[in-house]
Order: sequence, then structure tokens, then C-alpha cells
Amino acid sequence: MQAYFPPKGLIVELINLEEKVFSEHLKNIKKTADAVMLLSPEAGDGLDLTTEQKKNLISKCAEIINGELPLMIFITADTEEETVENMLEFESLLKEIPYKGEVFWVDAPLYYYSNRGLPDMYSRFFSITSYPFILYNNTKIVKKVKGPFNRKNIRISILKELSFEERIKGLIFFGDLRRALNYQKAVMERPSFRIYDGDEILFLNFPNKNGLVSVSANIIPEIWKNILNRGVNKGKESGLYLLLEFLDITYNL
Repeated sequence: MQAYFPPKGLIVELINLEEKVFSEHLKNIKKTADAVMLLSPEAGDGLDLTTEQKKNLISKCAEIINGELPLMIFITADTEEETVENMLEFESLLKEIPYKGEVFWVDAPLYYYSNRGLPDMYSRFFSITSYPFILYNNTKIVKKVKGPFNRKNIRISILKELSFEERIKGLIFFGDLRRALNYQKAVMERPSFRIYDGDEILFLNFPNKNGLVSVSANIIPEIWKNILNRGVNKGKESGLYLLLEFLDITYNL
């Protein structure tokens, strides 16, 4: 199924749990989340699991979500070829189930590629998959495989070019505020392009309207949902102030 509009709001970055616990956990998260991200490179161990382990988690997640929420699935591997293999394996599985909800591939291209030629690489990807993409820009994971002189962020000019590709729907961003603002400017000509905060602290201090990809929402989903629903402003009603307020109300700290 082609998803035309990317999700907005609270995207829960699912943690990797034992299968039975994962099922119960996801049923609870499903009540609050606007979307879920599966196989993330850190919380979801997406760079370390075998293909069969990944497919088992996708199958279980698809069964429980049952098309009611968008699925954002991390597909990145060590090489372009292995990333393509993930795409093909996962898409075949989702069509076999069949999964009728919205699906987005989440890809960290600088983990296995470079800025040079990135638009051409995605053109190749578009020819072999029916699902759209959300980019993942996180220098922390790129540093594990790239040398000190390699770029760790998607270049602003490259992001601007990629933002005109209709099947690239957004970007999950980790980094400083200056780069975040420059990325926002780069995609201004495409209002539907979403930039999500992957850094909870950055979101609390400088929230954006598109939403948050949150790992701590596995523990406190209602609190994050309330923060997003109320809207976060500067000053006394900052995100950090609201978070502490909700924690105090909910857990009587």
C-alpha cells in the first residue's frame, strides 16, 4: 500500500523485547502512539538482528497493529545491496501477510553510502519497492563505521534535492538546533515534507510541529502524548516544565 501522508505526532521507537513481552507491550503502546518505529538501530537492535529475527518482529508487529497505525521500519544494513535485500524481504513478508496499513521505510543512508550520488541511489530504490521512505540522520551510528574525515550528516543541499522526491516523505533528525533549522529551511518548498525530532531533549526545548520519535515513550507514552497535545511553548510552559509536571502528577514524585 502506498502511503501518501507521513504520520504526525508521537512515534514510539519500539525497544527490542522478548517475544511474549513485546506483544503485550505493543498492545499497550498502540493505544497512545500515532505511529511506531520498528528495528531502530539502537533501541530496536536493527543493525544487529538476523534477517529472520527482523522478519519475526515485523510479522508480530503487523499482526498486533493490524493496519491501525503507520509502521516505520528501519531497513539500513552494512551495504546498499544488503539494504535492498532487507527491503525486498520485508516487503514480500508484508504483502504475504497481507498488511493493509501504511508502511514507511526508514533509512540511514550515510551508514553505508555517501552524500555523493544519494539522489541516484534512491532513484534505484524507487524502482524496486512500492513503499515510501523516511530518512534517518544520526551521526552517532554513522561514526561507528566512518572515518574522522567522512561526513556524518546529510548535506543541506542534498536534503533539499531529496525533498523534491515525492516518495521521500520526511527525515528523523538527531543533532544541534542550528542544523535542524537549516534542514527546515532546505525543505520549505515542500510543506508536506516532515522533519521529526529524534532527540527528546531538543524537542522539549525547541519542539517542532511534525512530532517526535521517542524511545522513552515505551515507558511513559501518555505523558509524551499529553505534551504533544497541549503544545509546547518557550518560557515557563517549556517542554521540560511540562514533562516534570506530568511526571509529578502521574507518579507523585
